[in-house]
Amino acid sequence: MGIAGESPILAEPGIKPPTPAEQITFLRNIQRLLAEGRFVATYKYALLIALADISVELGDDSGGALLVPTSIIAEKFIQYYWRQVVPFVGVAGQRSDVLQQNTGTQAAIINMVAEARTTVGGSYAKARHDPQHLHLVKSVEG
Repeated sequence: MGIAGESPILAEPGIKPPTPAEQITFLRNIQRLLAEGRFVATYKYALLIALADISVELGDDSGGALLVPTSIIAEKFIQYYWRQVVPFVGVAGQRSDVLQQNTGTQAAIINMVAEARTTVGGSYAKARHDPQHLHLVKSVEG
């Protein structure tokens, strides 16, 4: 199946690289899904955007499999949510402690990132060099 902690994208042998037109169509379909989709949790958006960004950042035009370690996906989630977990002023000027990410219970990842941000401070660049950052990535990855 592959290496533990990695997810194959385009893993079918013999798949040809998508043409530029197919790539544009794919991106338009993602944009449409984001614009028209009825998600009840924003982490689904984050996952979709993370996979698209990682594919662009790490992929090539060979048509070969792109193995994405789950730690890279976890790192993207942390990066995306780092600024989102800052306490904000909500409806009617009421302060909210944590940004609600879905209609049910709060996603555990949001709580982990919020706690890490409180511990390390506001700078994500600084947080990446903190000894606890690897623990945060492993927790989000798990």
